[in-house]
Amino acid sequence: MPDCIAIVTVCRNPGPLLERAIASVEALSDARVCHVVIDGASTDGTAEYLQQQDHRLFHWVSEPDRGI
Repeated sequence: MPDCIAIVTVCRNPGPLLERAIASVEALSDARVCHVVIDGASTDGTAEYLQQQDHRLFHWVSEPDRGI
């Protein structure tokens, strides 16, 4: 990972809130910000959405987890 300020968004089935979160991080307009999204295997189309937004994110993953 390059020298950056990592902002990590953790979600599961976030619906339209994820778009707002991504836009909010982008609005920071700081080249040092690296946005990482960790999705807990959502069933609402989040993985497909993240694939479409790959160019806006430093990294993303969608996989099952055991919760908090």
